[in-house]
Amino acid sequence: MLAFKLALLFGDSLILALLAIGLYVAFGWLRFPDLTPDGSFVLGAVAFVTIMGLHGNWLFAMGMAALAGALAGTVTAFVNQWFRVAPVIASLVTSTGLYSICWFILRKPNQFVETKWTLTGPLSGTVPSLILCSAVGLTVAAGVAVLAIFGSSLLGLRLRAVGEKPNLARDLRTTLFSCTVIGLAIANSFAGIAGAFFAQRSFSADVNMGIGITISGLSAVVLGCLFAGKREAPVQQLICIVLAAILCRTVLFVSLEMGVPAEAFRLVAAGLLFSVFAAANLLSFSPIRNIRWK
Repeated sequence: MLAFKLALLFGDSLILALLAIGLYVAFGWLRFPDLTPDGSFVLGAVAFVTIMGLHGNWLFAMGMAALAGALAGTVTAFVNQWFRVAPVIASLVTSTGLYSICWFILRKPNQFVETKWTLTGPLSGTVPSLILCSAVGLTVAAGVAVLAIFGSSLLGLRLRAVGEKPNLARDLRTTLFSCTVIGLAIANSFAGIAGAFFAQRSFSADVNMGIGITISGLSAVVLGCLFAGKREAPVQQLICIVLAAILCRTVLFVSLEMGVPAEAFRLVAAGLLFSVFAAANLLSFSPIRNIRWK
């Protein structure tokens, strides 16, 4: 029983870490306050369920979930850059529209995920939970490695520089538009993959499953950057964000295990969020400084 609970805990923690890694790209590198993951997280789950329902390959379905998330991020970038809509509003427009789009795709508000559609197939109990947890863990490790390499590449350095100072785009022979598209596409592809994994973990895809998921992931980003302190290397910050995601989920898990009623779960989560952001302010350190709100 303990092994089963721990597998679920680490599985949920690593799914949150995947989302947080994507948010780190949007908020930390691009300085773009992106709320699109509230929708792209669901879109990834819906894309996965739809492809698997059509007898698709598991890897192909996961790839399509990532692509769906990337497309959602691209739409936000176009709304922001082409129509000069403020970043927060642009991402809200996309995530709100995705609610209905996901409903249209499913033709209903939620879809049960059959065991044959998941990575573990018809297995049940602790073993499939451990397998899924391991798969998410490998995906997180691969994501950290890829972003660490990308963040140190010429394109990655340009994206980070333009995020800090958009006026540098011309000097770096790039454009704010291209950097925004690339950054948000990468960020939301991680959200799409996280949604696909969560659908397999919960055995359902629901159009409401993404509500508030962005702020939960952002709390892991802020806490992780607090852990990293002055360490500016992407790989160090990414590892700290993963550890922070695990800690955030562990706090909620321990609260429930201590007998906190289910109806107080959101209150505990709100208290955790408040503590993280309050700590950032008290320490005079803002991991999401210089956000481009306009």
